[in-house]
Amino acid sequence: YELWESEEGAWYFTYNDQDILFVDDDHPLSSDFGGKDRTANEALGLMYDAAEDDGIILYTVKGYRSYGKQYDLYRSYDVPDWAVKEGLSEHQTGLAFDIDLMGVAGTMQDLSFEKTDAFSWLLDHCAEYGFIYRYPRGKEDVTGWFEPWHFRYVGVEHAARIHELNIPLEDYLLIVRRERMLEILSGEGGD
Repeated sequence: YELWESEEGAWYFTYNDQDILFVDDDHPLSSDFGGKDRTANEALGLMYDAAEDDGIILYTVKGYRSYGKQYDLYRSYDVPDWAVKEGLSEHQTGLAFDIDLMGVAGTMQDLSFEKTDAFSWLLDHCAEYGFIYRYPRGKEDVTGWFEPWHFRYVGVEHAARIHELNIPLEDYLLIVRRERMLEILSGEGGD
């Protein structure tokens, strides 16, 4: 486990030679960070194809969002907590996607997406493609949000483990950190 900051000001957790980009109030992104992530978008396409093979048509409502777009979005809402400030949105990483069911308008706004077959399919299969259900119900005290439509790419290995443990990313990173500390203390961790 290693926590490091990139030249662009992004914070990463490295574990088993795989990086997990982490964004929150204490780890904001700089104004010049971001862009669409090719690996995440390819995995998303494969996941959508698999869902379609099972009769579920998904589409991305929101994907990558620039710092400027997040700035505008945050200031467009009259209700606090409907959006996060620029630099604090996972959408700026290019790794987060708000997913909805094709042809069923509005399921995001009224939270009914959580009651669809598409949502159940995503919960069962998203980890196979490297995605996690990022802001689950009942974990708002840890994540700060409940959004049944928000899925985040972390890679297959991490996603499988997070799915198996049934915990949010924040708790997973604490576990990873603890494991790394134990490796170091036991002499198996290198440095």
